[in-house]
Amino acid sequence: MRIAGGRHAPAGTERRVVHPFDEYTSVKAGPRPWRQACTTTRPADAGPVLAPPRPILVAVILSLTTRFPPVTSGTNWYHDTEARPSMMKTPPEDRTITIENARVQVQYSEMPLDNIQLDPTNPRIQNEVRKRARAPTQGDLVKLILDLPGVSELFKTIRDNGGVMDPIYVRKDGTVVEGNCRAAIYMSLRVRKPHVRWDTIPALTLPEVTPRQIAVLQGQFHVAGKNQWPAYEKAGHIHDMVKLGMTLEDVARVLKLQKRVVEHLLVSYQTMTEQVLPRIKSGTGLDKWSYIYEFYKRKDLEPIRADPAKVTEFVDLVVTGKLKRGEHVRQLHKIMGNPRAKKALKKDGSEKAIIVVAKTDPAVTSPILRKLVDTTKALRSVATIDIRHIQESKESRDILLALHAAVREVANAAKVTLA
Repeated sequence: MRIAGGRHAPAGTERRVVHPFDEYTSVKAGPRPWRQACTTTRPADAGPVLAPPRPILVAVILSLTTRFPPVTSGTNWYHDTEARPSMMKTPPEDRTITIENARVQVQYSEMPLDNIQLDPTNPRIQNEVRKRARAPTQGDLVKLILDLPGVSELFKTIRDNGGVMDPIYVRKDGTVVEGNCRAAIYMSLRVRKPHVRWDTIPALTLPEVTPRQIAVLQGQFHVAGKNQWPAYEKAGHIHDMVKLGMTLEDVARVLKLQKRVVEHLLVSYQTMTEQVLPRIKSGTGLDKWSYIYEFYKRKDLEPIRADPAKVTEFVDLVVTGKLKRGEHVRQLHKIMGNPRAKKALKKDGSEKAIIVVAKTDPAVTSPILRKLVDTTKALRSVATIDIRHIQESKESRDILLALHAAVREVANAAKVTLA
């Protein structure tokens, strides 16, 4: 505060207290209603007045009040502001995006929700749509989407935030290209909590683009991007990209994946869709994805995959539940190579089969023994450069000596004589 007339004004005179913002006003921000200078006439004997604030302190206060406008206590300010129906990170504007080196101009609008059409071919709901005897209505699609894993959390975020953070992408006819979950949430909120903010949704309308460009755009959002779909749905999108004529090399390039990963995902999706899911009697069957993908990505199962009859046998084990856990697929090559274990697998399941294998290969059921096996293999193929490191570095020798001491301790405890 500043005292008009000086700090040591004569006794008996009136002192005018001036709000510091009256003197230190931000030129950049300009005057604000809540920062107008206020004056108070007070008697001379009203007591001491605080010394004036330093200019740097006032500058900090101005910066904060400019960046964070005041809000009414106990209310959500976005519920009281019709001028801001959504909370997007960027201001509404047209923009240009790039899809496979092609620049695409998209048009921003607050699109009426009545003009929005959910996409029944969206990879996240394709599996459930295929099960239906008739084509789903928009209401059916809303229910399917809201039941997807993770959507309930997104629902709460959009509801509590008062809108979406990013616009959805739509075709010219209003069909959603990217953002079906957000659009379905708006449709649900408009029914559950009627309000003008749910009547429109921020949208970017694409021009006439090719199906390939749309597939690449979706893949960059949900396969290679941060907001990734579940594994089976990502694999389904890769399958759709290949159906559009994209080579495996093209798919790997635009999605930033290795070609062999694309191959594994593609063949896993085909087996899952054509041989596993049609035979599932209860549930979605998507929990079997890890079994199928593990089967196709493991190098030690190549001999089994090369025989179509053995692939069919493996699918039977998955569908009938003989393979109890996805991690048991990692031991399948050992089970199939042991006649007694293979018999136990078909009769009693993978857990009993692994017990049979463990009688001749205890590392199958012991994590520490598996690590010892892996360490032994690594030491037997140690590179010359690592030998040189051990020779020249005391720290490297200490690591080897610690391993040697630990082995001796375990051998003594187990009463094993070391040579």
